[in-house]
Amino acid sequence: MKYLKILDIGAGAGFISIPLAQMGADVTAVDLSESSLNTLTKKANELGMDKKIRIIHADAMSYKNTNEKYDLVLAFDVLEHVNEPQRVVDNAYGLLNENGIFAYHTLNKTFLCWLLYLKLVPAIIKHSPTDVHIHEWNIKPIQMIEWLNEAGFKPNEQIGIRAKILQKGILELITKRKVESEFEFTFTKNLSMGYLGMGMKQTV
Repeated sequence: MKYLKILDIGAGAGFISIPLAQMGADVTAVDLSESSLNTLTKKANELGMDKKIRIIHADAMSYKNTNEKYDLVLAFDVLEHVNEPQRVVDNAYGLLNENGIFAYHTLNKTFLCWLLYLKLVPAIIKHSPTDVHIHEWNIKPIQMIEWLNEAGFKPNEQIGIRAKILQKGILELITKRKVESEFEFTFTKNLSMGYLGMGMKQTV
């Protein structure tokens, strides 16, 4: 991880950017939310990571920087929140070094995902916002593969990810209608909820 140049698109409050910087990566964090970036800046300063993270206020769909190339571009939990996710994939290709990698996590467009993320969880958690996810913007795995191929990437095998059933966070969600502990997740071959994947940049 040390010396890698990483672009975190839709970085939010830095849940991924900060740990990567702590492992030695040179991180650029991009997000449209000023409040999230303010939180990221505060946390980075507190942890002494402010010199390792470059923070940019910009739209994930249109962000381009022809002067910078990265070894790894991340789009975790952002593609399902924008109305033109293919633009993010296309832009990522141009932002990568030769043999660079685009890695993503997004939500599947299934009934089960709609029921859990858009209906049950918001109904359980107190004061939960109702417009965080739009089911029509969720993305089928085969669609992601098509976008990766069209952009010029060589897609890898996708893998599902879900919350562990027996954990403190689930119990808090049910009994307190809020989550105070960090959620633990596990990998699965089932892609019906959220899933991870990568694409390697192919050059002629």
